[in-house]
Amino acid sequence: MHGRPLLNPFPKTKRAEDEHLNAHHNPMHAFKRPAPYQPKEPRRTPRGIPDQAFNELFAALTSHRDRALVAFYISAGPRASELLGVSRDRVSPGDQTIGVIRKGSRALQWIPASSDAFVWLRLYQQQIRPQALGVLSGDVGDTRAGFLNG
Repeated sequence: MHGRPLLNPFPKTKRAEDEHLNAHHNPMHAFKRPAPYQPKEPRRTPRGIPDQAFNELFAALTSHRDRALVAFYISAGPRASELLGVSRDRVSPGDQTIGVIRKGSRALQWIPASSDAFVWLRLYQQQIRPQALGVLSGDVGDTRAGFLNG
């Protein structure tokens, strides 16, 4: 049949009450859709960044805090708001995990991260808060003190 579809992809409604569906439409409300077929937009796959471009981006970062944020974001994959909400008691370098509060369920979830991210976090901690880390008292092994928000 010359390449045309045999069936109408947008069928008409079959209910009697839908004949005059929007006859007295209130402009303050959305229109009701009479047809059952509602095509959805396909989900786009995230675009990747080439390794060379990522290396240039990472080299352009000026602070250890930014490098730690990007390293955790890339290796663990949390949302930005979840990552910025991480506090010092939800960082476990020994297990190489960070605890984030998930957006939808508000549940605490421990997610693994790369060792490089913890190295950048440690450098940031030493740069900003040497007293909080116990560097002056000789206790260099405690990395739980101070993350991104305090």
